Amino acid sequence: MLFLAAAMPGLISLAQVLPSEPDADSDPGIRELRDEFLRQRLGPPQEGYPADAHMKALEVARRLPISPLQQTKKYTPLSGGGFQITGKWTFPIPPPLDDRGWYGKEASQRIVAIAVHPSNANTVYVGGGEGGVAKSTDGGTHWTYISDSLDSQSIASIVIDPKAPNILYTGTGYSAFFGVGIYRSFDSGATWALLGRSQFSGKTIGKIAIDPATAGSQNTTTLYASVTANSVFSLWKSKDSGTTWTQIKSGSGAAWYGGSIYDIAIDPGASSTLYITAPDGVFRSLDAGGTWTKIHDIPDQAAASRLAFVQGILWLAYKNSSSIVVRSSDKGATWWAQITSPGNTESDCFAVDPARPNRIFIGGSGNLRYSTNNGDTWTQTDGSKVHVDMHAIAIFPGNTDTIYLGNDGGVYRSDDGGATWVNKNQNLSGALMHGISLSGDGHMIMGNQDNGTQVYTGGNTPWTMVYGGDGWYPKIDPNNSNKMYFTAYLTGTVSAYSGVPYRRENGSIKDVTPPGAVGEKSSFFPAMFMAPGNSNHIIIGFQNVWRSLDSGNTWTRIGRSTYSIAEIAANKTIELLYEAPSNQEMIYAYTKGGYLFVTANAGRGNSADWTNITDARFSSRGINTITVHPTQPDTAYVILKKTGNPHIYKTTDRGRTWTGIGAELPDTTWFNDIIIDTAAPNTLIAASASGIFSSLDSGATWGNMNAGIPAGMNITSLSMNSGNRQLVAATAGRGVYSTVLPSGAGPSLIGPSIISVGAASGTTGTAFSYQITATNNPTSFSAAGLPAGLSVNAVGVISGTPTSIGTFNVTISAVNSSGTGSSTLTLIVYSACDLNRDASTNVVDVQLQVNQALGVTACTSDLNRDGACNVVDVQRSVNASLAGQCLVGP
Repeated sequence: MLFLAAAMPGLISLAQVLPSEPDADSDPGIRELRDEFLRQRLGPPQEGYPADAHMKALEVARRLPISPLQQTKKYTPLSGGGFQITGKWTFPIPPPLDDRGWYGKEASQRIVAIAVHPSNANTVYVGGGEGGVAKSTDGGTHWTYISDSLDSQSIASIVIDPKAPNILYTGTGYSAFFGVGIYRSFDSGATWALLGRSQFSGKTIGKIAIDPATAGSQNTTTLYASVTANSVFSLWKSKDSGTTWTQIKSGSGAAWYGGSIYDIAIDPGASSTLYITAPDGVFRSLDAGGTWTKIHDIPDQAAASRLAFVQGILWLAYKNSSSIVVRSSDKGATWWAQITSPGNTESDCFAVDPARPNRIFIGGSGNLRYSTNNGDTWTQTDGSKVHVDMHAIAIFPGNTDTIYLGNDGGVYRSDDGGATWVNKNQNLSGALMHGISLSGDGHMIMGNQDNGTQVYTGGNTPWTMVYGGDGWYPKIDPNNSNKMYFTAYLTGTVSAYSGVPYRRENGSIKDVTPPGAVGEKSSFFPAMFMAPGNSNHIIIGFQNVWRSLDSGNTWTRIGRSTYSIAEIAANKTIELLYEAPSNQEMIYAYTKGGYLFVTANAGRGNSADWTNITDARFSSRGINTITVHPTQPDTAYVILKKTGNPHIYKTTDRGRTWTGIGAELPDTTWFNDIIIDTAAPNTLIAASASGIFSSLDSGATWGNMNAGIPAGMNITSLSMNSGNRQLVAATAGRGVYSTVLPSGAGPSLIGPSIISVGAASGTTGTAFSYQITATNNPTSFSAAGLPAGLSVNAVGVISGTPTSIGTFNVTISAVNSSGTGSSTLTLIVYSACDLNRDASTNVVDVQLQVNQALGVTACTSDLNRDGACNVVDVQRSVNASLAGQCLVGP
């Protein structure tokens, strides 16, 4: 959701920065712009990726060695050859977001799925669209994440078996790219098994329904699942508790929500009667999905439609020009319409009280609305107590006054039938984060979707909202945490469809939009850069690049023309900016049109020149991040977004040429960020939708840096303070993770491991060479037990001319400052006369020598007419070539 503040000169008060309406989700135009920006920056889109892309990327990531940055002690072999991991990420920092009094104060991640235990109102499971599954056993007072081992934290649906509540099913893929299938647990979420990977990878499992007649079994329960990808929807059925699946209906649709089977309802009195709602209507099956009949039309541009079957009545809710709620008591043959519309809201969540079916709940963008009289009248929940943008609702069947609600701000509970709500986010850590920036004293600023720009001031203090709506490009002064910058959307002095940069200093916020940029468009969030060593020095991108050397009080356009980068047409904008830390004359800029530019004379202001350094390999994939070496301004790195290999490109000549690095990194994923450790500039750290990776040799080799972060977590942003070695990672759903890197990170923090082949052979009197190879940058090598005539040099090459025959077990070793790695090389040295390598010299070798001398090494004709061409015929050929002479040898 996006809050909009009025454009005001000078300082802005708290009341002005925390308004509640209008918002991006209720304005289709603004929402479309925001969604486009998010797809381009955080991705990944469904189109253009293999269905199993996310799982394949995780498999590649897990094959990489553990990063030395997470191994602060020397290499220690464990059982199975593992590593000693001592530098894990920790979570959270700190507990939930604080919305400064809005929505009942605390906020968490977007909750899109809820399931309540059928006989215990205090046991509840919630699923975050990007943050995983959390469980509470005390009514939401405390929460525990139970999905960290799952390969996807993108949850779309959760259901509890009504007869065996220890059995859970959760559908993945709220963002379809992260869909891996359905997870099943037989022990209330303690352990999980993945089902349907081959059918459901890369798809959204939007709803799972359990046949009440077969519920309670671990192997014979009938399930139904709605599946969506790329506007193609399908309904699947399992008769063995999810182990195998069969498709029973499919279709496609370009409805406002992209096309989906939005909901499934089962008649509990006749469980072979099913109802589904899709973009092309509501359908009924009387034979458990064998055949289908349309029973209600859905308008072409309707938002998601929802169903409920309660006490013999089928309810349908959808939004066209306004919200529609209708019901049928004869299985869809006829329908009764509501008397009063619940208002202009989508039907993202919809429920009917199972004990009192005159009580109806509906919600989407904006607030939850409910009726206690079959829809004759409607009441809206208090917007100051409940966060906006509803996604899930669950009513406890044992006492239907107890209701749980999930929305963009987390979880809420009502114990009076929805009249009042209690915020349950106090211990549910999470945030849908766009960016993070870390100060030297541990203070942070983050940009969130739907929960604004938030600041953390250390210790156990909560995050505090300093600006509402959506936030991006947070920047904090590393030396003065009271000074920071961020960008927001449509809240200041720039023309429509442009965003605004702000400065927050000592608690006061000021719009610092360049006056000359008024009338220019920007990205949904304007690109912003702050010089890491000088917070007075900031750069903003609209349709021009603007730079301020005094914290945004005055500005200079960088470039000659009306639009200083000529390729930016009327609707193109600056997307990314980075100034070389060691040379403020040099700025790199990337545009929405896919062009990358650099200027080396930014100090000339309006007379500065821009050079197009776009590489053809960038144009189809797009750039997501630029970073520049702290002391070498001509050395820069860019991260490419879309699938392809490599994802990272490096230039050492100011963009004249680019070299791909990191070919071993996951190919089928989305990379979001890359940073350089300024205390050890050869160290690169990259964030992706498949985790975090690091290189200690400027990108030549890479390691996996995910110990302590849930599997499948989308990492959106990184920030590091090289002085105190703290590194923080922003996630799309779970919030902030933190780790402290080893001091003085060098080329290796663990001992080497020998990886060269463990066997070799040579011949007396013939030159021999063998290269010892090892991981982790060895500085010296040794080899014990070499045969006479061989030796090893400083770079690990064993060479010379052996003079002794035999088998030698040579101990080869590699050494660095952290330890030694050793292995055994089995080296066989043969006699020069031992041509057949059988470790003995005899008449066979003499014959082979003669044969080779005469050039006869294979049978060409059956000379003895025995029907076989073999060694006897070879010997006859030799005899014939010698004209009957006898060869006498030793």
